[in-house]
Amino acid sequence: MVRVTLPLLILCSLVLGTGCSDVRLLQPSEVGEYRSLFGPLKAVLAVRNPACIMCHAKIKGDFITDFGYGNQFFMGADQVINHPNQASYYSPFASKHFIWHDYAWQTSSIMGDVYIPNVTVNDPRLIAAYRSPLAGNPPAPNPLPLIDFVNNPFEYLPNGTLTRLIGRSSSPDINEPGLRGNFVARRSVWIDAPSEEEILSLKEAPGAQKLFAELGVVVYKRSRIDHLEGLDVRQSQKTYKLYLTNAPTMTCRGDIIVQGNLFLNNLNLITDDQGCRLYVAGSVFIQGPINYLSGGTSNLQISSSRAVIMGMRALGSRLTQSATPAMVGGIRQGWTDDQELMFNIQISVDRDSIDGLTNDAGPFRKMVDQAGNVLALMDDYDLAEWRAAPGVTSFPSPDQCINGYFPTGDQPCGLVWAEEFQRKSIDYKHLVLNAPKIYSRYYGTFEGVVIAEDALFAVKHFVFAHDPMLDRVTLLPLVQNRVFNLSND
Repeated sequence: MVRVTLPLLILCSLVLGTGCSDVRLLQPSEVGEYRSLFGPLKAVLAVRNPACIMCHAKIKGDFITDFGYGNQFFMGADQVINHPNQASYYSPFASKHFIWHDYAWQTSSIMGDVYIPNVTVNDPRLIAAYRSPLAGNPPAPNPLPLIDFVNNPFEYLPNGTLTRLIGRSSSPDINEPGLRGNFVARRSVWIDAPSEEEILSLKEAPGAQKLFAELGVVVYKRSRIDHLEGLDVRQSQKTYKLYLTNAPTMTCRGDIIVQGNLFLNNLNLITDDQGCRLYVAGSVFIQGPINYLSGGTSNLQISSSRAVIMGMRALGSRLTQSATPAMVGGIRQGWTDDQELMFNIQISVDRDSIDGLTNDAGPFRKMVDQAGNVLALMDDYDLAEWRAAPGVTSFPSPDQCINGYFPTGDQPCGLVWAEEFQRKSIDYKHLVLNAPKIYSRYYGTFEGVVIAEDALFAVKHFVFAHDPMLDRVTLLPLVQNRVFNLSND
C-alpha cells in the first residue's frame, strides 16, 4: 500500500518540425525569479491540435500551439491522404489542427499572447484564402509566413465569407471573445509527452527504489528522499485486471514512477512545497475534486504516456472516428489513422479495468419534448442507455425522436446534447497535466497548465487560468526535456 499526494499539470504532445537538436531548456540565469519550465510566460495551455479546445475557450494567460507542425496534418493539410473517399469533406477548414469550420477560434477569449512556430504555410488552399480579393491583403509570397496568415483576414473558402482566425478585443471581460495580446513567433516550439518506454526507463536511474510490485503493477520512487503512501492496488471485478487508486488521504512528495493505470478518486493530498510528481506508464483517470491538505505551494503534477481523463467514463465521443472523423489524425509523427485508433482503443481498454469510474461530470444527452421539457437522460454515450429524468415516470422510445434537433411539427421528442443540465462544476488549482490526450467534462476553472497533443474540456462553461504559484516550483524534472520547449535561438 502506498499513499500519494499529487500536483496536477497538463502537458501536450510535441511540435516535431525542427528536430531534437533544437530543443533547449532555459537556464536559471534566463529564467530569473521564475523556476517554472515556462520561464516568464504565463502559460496556461500548450496544445498541439488547437481547434477543438479553442471552441468557446476562456484563457486567462498565454496559449502555445504549433498547429501540428512537422507532420502531414500541419494546419489541416493532407488529411485526404488518409481519407481518399471523403476528399470533399476534409480540408484545412475542417481540422482539429487549424480551425473547426468558421467558429472555433472566433468563440474563444484569450487574455494573454499566442505563441506559434516561426514557419511557413504552403498549402494552396490556405494561400488562396489569404490572397483572395475579399481579404484585401497585400501581395503574399508562397510559402507564406504563418505569423502573417494568423494576423490577417482570409476568405473562408467553404462558404465564401471573410473571416480571420480570431478577432481582437481590449475588453477586460473574459466572457467577451477575442485576443487581447499578440501572436508571437518563436523558432523552436516543442510540445510532447514521454512514451511508456521512456517513463519506465526512469526506474533504471541510480538511486531509484521499488516501493511495491504486484502482477505487473509496479511503483518506484526516484530517490530515497521521495515519499509515497496511501496508493492501493485494486483488482477490477469486471476484467480482473489490476489498477492503482488512492486511499481517502494520500501522502506524496517528490518523483514517483508508476507502471499501470491510475484512478484518482476524490483525492485528499498531503505533499510538500515542491509537490507530488507522478510519471505514469498507463492512463490516468481523475474523478471528483483534488483537495490539498498541506497548504503552502502544494501542487500535483502528472505526466502520462497515454491519457488523462477527468469526470467521464464514456470515451466514444472523443476517441472513435465514428464520433467525428476530424478527431483522428496526427497524434504522433508519421502515424496513420489506424495507428492512432489502436492507441485510442488501448485507452478504452484501460478505462474498462477501473471499477467505480462514472460519468461524474453529468449526463451526455437529453431527450426533450416540444416545450423543451427534459424527459430522459443518457449518462453514458458508449452504452447509449436512457433513464427517466427526475420527476418523469415514462418517456417515448428514442426511436420516435429526431436525433440531434429539438422536435417540431408532429415529432414527439428530440435527442440533443445535455449541455448544462445536471452538469457538475469543479475548480482545480495548482495542477499540471501532461499526456498525448487530455479530456474533461467538468465545468469550472482549471488553474494550472495543460500540455497535450489533443485536449478538449467542457465547452463554454470552463476557464483556464495561469497559476502564479507554479512559477515558483520545479515542474516534472525527470522529463522536462521531453515535454516542452520554446526558444528563439
